Order: sequence, then structure tokens, then C-alpha cells
Amino acid sequence: MAGGQLQVQDLTIRFTKGRVYVTAGQLRYSFISLNNLQAVINVWAEGGKVRIAFDQLKPSNLMTRMIPNMAAQALEQYTSDWYVKDIQIGEGKLTLVVRP
Repeated sequence: MAGGQLQVQDLTIRFTKGRVYVTAGQLRYSFISLNNLQAVINVWAEGGKVRIAFDQLKPSNLMTRMIPNMAAQALEQYTSDWYVKDIQIGEGKLTLVVRP
């Protein structure tokens, strides 16, 4: 996201049923704006790293096509110091099991 800052309004994140559910009323990045984001994300550990796949991402447009890559880069950056053995998603929480 070099060169700009992501602005989000009315963000809701739920951890349930083994998935991450994200909704946002509005996302704005530079001159691009998106309303009514809905995403269902599968998160798992593989080879010590956090992996994600978007099972659902609406609406479908230029901005939503950028989201999976930006999310993967952010997770890589924030978890790069850890070897992630497992990820557990329970009601209301996401737990990373790491090894030193």
C-alpha cells in the first residue's frame, strides 16, 4: 500500500465457524472507493507461515481484486518473526500457536 493510506468505516470482524467474516461500510484507498465490503476468509498455517484464502469477496471490482494480495502481505509482515504451527478460530477469537 505504498503511497497511500487505507481508510475504513463501519468495520466488523467476526471469528466463527472456522472462518473470519469481515464487513465494512466503506473502504477508501487513494482515489478508489468501495462500499459494502463482505468477505469470508479461510486462515491456516503452512510451513511456519500464515496463509489465507478468500472464500467470498464482494463486490467484485478493481479494489476487491487488490485486497487478497494486500492482506497476504500484511500478514507476512506482522507474523514474520514467528514460526506459526497452527491457527485456531473459535467463537470470537483467532489464536496463533507459535514455536520459539
